[in-house]
Amino acid sequence: VLAARFSLRSLMAGSALAAALAWLLLAFSTSFVAYIVAYGLLLGPAMSLAGVVIPPTLVTRWFNRNRGLAIGIVHLPVIVTILPVGGNWVIEHYGVETLFFALAALSGLVLLPAALLVVDHPPGETARQAMQLPDDTPAHSGGLGVGQPLRNPYFWGLALAVSSMNTSVTLLGVHLVSMAETWGFSRDNGALLASTISFC
Repeated sequence: VLAARFSLRSLMAGSALAAALAWLLLAFSTSFVAYIVAYGLLLGPAMSLAGVVIPPTLVTRWFNRNRGLAIGIVHLPVIVTILPVGGNWVIEHYGVETLFFALAALSGLVLLPAALLVVDHPPGETARQAMQLPDDTPAHSGGLGVGQPLRNPYFWGLALAVSSMNTSVTLLGVHLVSMAETWGFSRDNGALLASTISFC
């Protein structure tokens, strides 16, 4: 709904700022409440928009052919593959606060300028034309109302399957380094294992 109503450039820029603020909050605070705010109110929405919603929306508006390939390319987990090993090295040599500052800088100095270069749709087209929607289609729905998929059992089957898979992958990714340490591996090897899984 947000991607249909607002400029993708402004949404991505807002996501970059929210992520930078979240990492700064984490760097300056050890409060559990601050962590909940950083992850729940800033990082979660920022990563949902900039990582999940906006890239396929841009692809859908710009590509008429090979959209699946383009979506696959924009969702390659490059940062997620590099970050466990790189982040572990930074933590061991400079501390976790430095890692949070680096992530804030990455969000503010890389993602924000990149967001400002986003062009919402091809020149001469509206967002509706880029998505090839008929003029009488509601702008906020992308062709379907929210209630339509919610009443469809196939939607729920797919949603539950994907949610289960994503939850397991996320939980494993978050806890893998600690799990590897309990198995007798070093944190370096645990981080390498996490990066290898993301790469594969």
